Amino acid sequence: MSRLPELGECITLADYDSDPWLLVVAVDVPEGCVRAVLCADLAEETRHRLGRTVGDRDERRELARAVREADLATFEVPRADLERIDGDGIQGCARPGGQR
Repeated sequence: MSRLPELGECITLADYDSDPWLLVVAVDVPEGCVRAVLCADLAEETRHRLGRTVGDRDERRELARAVREADLATFEVPRADLERIDGDGIQGCARPGGQR
């Protein structure tokens, strides 16, 4: 992974057979790591909202900030342990800078 995922991006952990999805709720904490929550730990309505925010960077970031404030277990994961789901960036959004 060349760059850190962005706030609100869904990622998986590298080298795990189950490929658990994680929602990035903070970036560079500590430097070179992301803080994330397991999507499976999110409330059903939050998971539905996660699906509805595909392609909407602003709403996805707002959702990630709200999840960060919730009382959920978070994980600090180094860049080397992360894999992208369907390419860089938030699913359905152009990369920052306008490229898909």
